[in-house]
Amino acid sequence: MAGWADVKGLAKAKFKVIHDDGDSFEVLFEYKTGRHQKVNVTHFEAFECTWVRFRSLVCPVADMDPKVALAWNQEFSVGALAIIGDHYAILHSTPLDTLDPEELERPLRILAFVADKLESDYTRGRDVF
Repeated sequence: MAGWADVKGLAKAKFKVIHDDGDSFEVLFEYKTGRHQKVNVTHFEAFECTWVRFRSLVCPVADMDPKVALAWNQEFSVGALAIIGDHYAILHSTPLDTLDPEELERPLRILAFVADKLESDYTRGRDVF
């Protein structure tokens, strides 16, 4: 993919983008069950490369034991759980210069689905994020 503007353009063409501040945007997934999940997409520089990071909040840290969170990480094909502030989030990063449309769409869908499933399981069904 050519650049950050192309990433945003493709996301806006395929998904419901609910927030865009230039350096990041947020995609809202709405499920037939009535649940919702947001995925934040941003870009950053590291190791002489521009990266795209996908992040979706899962649940408050108090709702999931840290050992359980670490155990979940071995189950994921995309992303890993991390603590951001007082919440668990599932994160995934990929280099921008090799990102193709499928590499944008797949992590967005997977992270939203996994985050929503974990959120439902660990918040007793609350739809927080």
